[in-house]
Amino acid sequence: MLILDRENSIEIKEKEKVCYVSSWSKFMISKMPLRLDDMVVCDFGAGTGVLSTIAALRGAKNVTAIEKDSSFRDLMKQNFKHNLVSCKVHSVASSCEILNLEYFDYIFCNPSCYPSAVGTSNFYHAGETGMDMINEVILFASKTLKINGCLMILVPSLSPVSLMLESLKGLGLYASRDVDSIFVPFRTNISHRLKQWVDNNSKKYNEMCYFERNGELCERVDLYSIRFTKDNKTKCITI
Repeated sequence: MLILDRENSIEIKEKEKVCYVSSWSKFMISKMPLRLDDMVVCDFGAGTGVLSTIAALRGAKNVTAIEKDSSFRDLMKQNFKHNLVSCKVHSVASSCEILNLEYFDYIFCNPSCYPSAVGTSNFYHAGETGMDMINEVILFASKTLKINGCLMILVPSLSPVSLMLESLKGLGLYASRDVDSIFVPFRTNISHRLKQWVDNNSKKYNEMCYFERNGELCERVDLYSIRFTKDNKTKCITI
């Protein structure tokens, strides 16, 4: 099956059970730079490697896909081969394997962000509040992005954004909210548990919320684009 990125004239080859392009991924792809010529890119928490594939197809000279789940790394390699980008992309199991500081021009992250209490598998678990992976990639980006490099990360309204902002503040950094956003339906198999979890925790984290649209429960997903500068300040910009 071919999914055509019509605006940018790129074909993404999608194979059943190998490469699934989710609504989150499609949104991220639509906001990624159209050209990444000669840039060094990281896909943090790459899953099946959709964002890595797009980065390679858009001209990145080197793409590092970080994914701790070995079964997803196996699927990722099939996907890279299927899309003829294997020569540009290499996968690693942990961010600890990245030894180069101030190395990446872009880091893209479509994170696992469901709280462990409602996740259906380890792939979706992201700690008690769904922030573990988000905090991890912020710390990783603060060390490995080049000066004026950019971290693009998706953060859902079901995660307590205040914790992300506190994490940035602890690094002497700053981020503004709502750079861009999309509404995505809850995953059907966990919709009731997600709703219950938000209802139980929204008093503690009052920015967490869900929305009802056309009878469906939806989460708002915000895109943050964060640049780290020499004086250790952070500026959020739209792409």
